[in-house]
Amino acid sequence: MRTAVTFVVTALALGALLGGGGAGCGNDIDPDTLVRELRVLAIRFGEPTAGSVAEVQATIDLSGAGGMPDLVFSQPQIQLKVLAVAPTGPGRRVTTPGPRPLQYDWFACLGRLSLFSPGTLDPDCRKFAPGDPAPRQNPVLKPLVAMPSTSADLTLETANLKETLGAFLQVLLAPGSGGTGSGGTVTLPTRPITLLLPVLVQVSVVGGDPMNPLDSEVAYSFLRILVALPGMTLPPPNRNPSLPVAGGVQVSGEEMGAMTQLVPCADAQSGDCPRYAASRTAPLFVTASAQAGSVETYTPLDDSGRTDLLESMRYSWFSTDGIFDDARTGDQHPQTQWKNDDSRPAAPETQVVDLWLVVQDERGGADFQRFQLSLP
Repeated sequence: MRTAVTFVVTALALGALLGGGGAGCGNDIDPDTLVRELRVLAIRFGEPTAGSVAEVQATIDLSGAGGMPDLVFSQPQIQLKVLAVAPTGPGRRVTTPGPRPLQYDWFACLGRLSLFSPGTLDPDCRKFAPGDPAPRQNPVLKPLVAMPSTSADLTLETANLKETLGAFLQVLLAPGSGGTGSGGTVTLPTRPITLLLPVLVQVSVVGGDPMNPLDSEVAYSFLRILVALPGMTLPPPNRNPSLPVAGGVQVSGEEMGAMTQLVPCADAQSGDCPRYAASRTAPLFVTASAQAGSVETYTPLDDSGRTDLLESMRYSWFSTDGIFDDARTGDQHPQTQWKNDDSRPAAPETQVVDLWLVVQDERGGADFQRFQLSLP
């Protein structure tokens, strides 16, 4: 299993990567920033618009049908998007040039460890290896789509989460359950409950070999869900940070030199886009910044007593060629250096390098963009 940028929801919200990324040339292991094969780089919860809601919120309604408690969601649905790329050509793991169409299969992890230990992926949900049963036959993996789709987007109806969340809440609030009381009593929480639901996506090459690790990749991220009991007030929802269309990434040939804005591609996964002329030998200094308003103030839903915390942004860099001096940057240290040096040079035939930038906050929000460099 390869741990990647893709966010932890308790810390920096976009999950770990499983499956096929480990293939390499002998014992020479690529840095995490180098994308030469099928890779999942990010998962985003929320619409592809600036400041979209990045979590699900619900209230327990005790006046449900038949006197049964019901979950009332603040929004009818939430959109999921995975950033998965499969570069080909000289210097890649698959050297034959040309696009590799991908398909996507989504699951929710219902393993007990994930439900009762927030921020944990139950080991029973990790079974995607060639010798494991088909994921759709795994009882702890709940399919979120009727069948794999060629779309990297998924619209998740929040009402479909009722059964999953209801089972957890029933145990959490039952008399004598762990942490809620003993001797038939219940100690109710005093603030909204934070649930972290692992959402997994299996990305595979259409028509590929499921036994080949270069043709399949599995990633997961935690969907943050806040549940309020009657009488509680839900906090403002976390919103996704946004990368601006202009000025989000700036480049220079010198560390303190004049900066030039990079223009992002219209699509983060495929297609041509504006290209910045880079050198094959000289380094390129790149700086990232999120759109104004991306950094939010929030109060943690814990017993720490902390209030009015400012989010921290983390920027993660990826490219099909070359290396970055710093794979992760932040607002306090926004600059990194991309180099096409001797350790990971672009093949002589390569004239276009893809760069990806993923920005994350610490509560599960994310955004991403793609850029292209042209080499002489």
